[in-house]
Amino acid sequence: MRTPLNSQAGPEKTEIRVKQESRGSYLASLADCTSAALSAAPERVFAVTSFTYRGRMDRFRGYIAGIGTASGTRLVVGHWLESPFGAFTDVMAENKAGSRLLLAPNPAVAEYIGGTYSFDAVDVVDVRARLTAVNLLVSAGPLRLNLSLGARTLLGRLLEQVPPALAVHPRWLAAINPVAGLLVPGVRTAGSAGGERREYYGVRSIRSIERADATWEGREMGALGPIDPPVHFGFSSTPSAPQIVAVTTSIVS
Repeated sequence: MRTPLNSQAGPEKTEIRVKQESRGSYLASLADCTSAALSAAPERVFAVTSFTYRGRMDRFRGYIAGIGTASGTRLVVGHWLESPFGAFTDVMAENKAGSRLLLAPNPAVAEYIGGTYSFDAVDVVDVRARLTAVNLLVSAGPLRLNLSLGARTLLGRLLEQVPPALAVHPRWLAAINPVAGLLVPGVRTAGSAGGERREYYGVRSIRSIERADATWEGREMGALGPIDPPVHFGFSSTPSAPQIVAVTTSIVS
């Protein structure tokens, strides 16, 4: 039986499995995952540039890449340059059966992300990533991923015109949230992070992803495709088209 994060409606927490090597459980099945409650995630305070905001805030500045594959598994990579946990990379995967897995680089990150989003399994594995001007390379447990980056999108160029401090401010993101879903179906800029917390996505630029070479435990995951159906980790999905976005995520309590 899975145990809720708390009495408030929100994501449920899942057992964290520290893995020295992959056991081949994910693409076949996640039925062996037993769930348990985790302790509350650590609190951090980050200031908002050029604005005053009441409340405790965790800020994550970096990139999110989302892709679909012919195997039916969709992948969301968070490549964070600055965060309460320093620089790190995590991977969220949802297979065609709807099973959701988090690959995290250490227990602290696993606990925080696992307490903010919903997963059927959380694995702590060795995660390494490198982002260049032309590609994103990721090695995470059973996953090997090479994403070839394309040009900036039209929406991405428009977002670059928004003043940076305004683009990531929670009040601005709450105000434009109704419009975001109309421009990009399934995408929201503000919503619940569980436990009476609010989460805000401030996207500053967008580039297309032109190609993906992905394997899981050595098996090809197939050609690049749209994120269809949408992923179900939190209140917002990624855009259907494979993209990488420059983003600041703020979680306010």
